[in-house]
Amino acid sequence: MTRIQSSKAEYVEAIKRDLDWLGLHWDRIEHQSARFDRYAEVADQLRDQGLFYECFETPVELDLKRKKQLNMGKPPVYDRSALALSEAERTALRAERKGHWRFKLDQSRIEWHDGILGDLSIDAASVSDPVLIRGDGQVLYTLASICDDTDMGVPRWASGWACPWVEYMLLLAHTYCTFRTLFPFASVFEGAVLGCDTRVQYYGAVLG
Repeated sequence: MTRIQSSKAEYVEAIKRDLDWLGLHWDRIEHQSARFDRYAEVADQLRDQGLFYECFETPVELDLKRKKQLNMGKPPVYDRSALALSEAERTALRAERKGHWRFKLDQSRIEWHDGILGDLSIDAASVSDPVLIRGDGQVLYTLASICDDTDMGVPRWASGWACPWVEYMLLLAHTYCTFRTLFPFASVFEGAVLGCDTRVQYYGAVLG
């Protein structure tokens, strides 16, 4: 877990019991809370490649932007205005608030083969660049899980298919491809998407 407040021993034991009930066993145990230095290293690599950029909008400012876009009949997609900031403007904003970091998507159609649903695609220009590190420094699951899976040679993952997670899971395909340019990963990426039963979704997230 990347949230320190959620990294409690009783939660870990509960996950172990649940996996054991499913008949799923493990060869090793990794704690994301022990890998923050690794995530920081990856974040620096993404910055060096121009794929990670700092933003300073507050939740209220972002909400106002989305409402304005919707009123104009446009999709509520982040406008990348942070990319236009000068270094002086960034320095001034850093003195006022903490910035969060977004992953710069390649705004094209992303295509890949899903292990269950077959060929899938999404127009990355239709969604916002995802936030991977929050203003308080919390590393989000998207960055941590992809880094973990790549480092540990996980060739496939399974996850529940629920409407709030659809675009998130599709974007994983794009970020996986980018990370594989940072870390050679021989196995073919293949996402297996399971059914909508809430228990399947929960254990899918654990397995992912």
